[in-house]
Amino acid sequence: MNRWRLTIGTNHYYLTKEEKDFYLNSLASGQEYVVMGNKVLSSRFMDLVSDDALEETKNIDEGKYLCAFGKWHVNKTECHCGESYIFDKKTNKYIVSETRAIV
Repeated sequence: MNRWRLTIGTNHYYLTKEEKDFYLNSLASGQEYVVMGNKVLSSRFMDLVSDDALEETKNIDEGKYLCAFGKWHVNKTECHCGESYIFDKKTNKYIVSETRAIV
């Protein structure tokens, strides 16, 4: 389930996709306040951000990068997501057996 963070003043409200859609449709019809369960939300919101965008921003702020395979890595480290390994008994080490192509 994708959640959305709605910021009104200094308060954060977490909404489901359905609640977000209801809130935005209510604003589009001209409502100044939207009643949602036990909350009364003002139409004067500062931002409406998805959890995915919040997570991406957090990772970037932490100095991580997103590889072509969709995984976050710490900067200045190599991505090995596209590689498969086998154990070589002669050398007692893992070696790359194949590299997957990015499609």
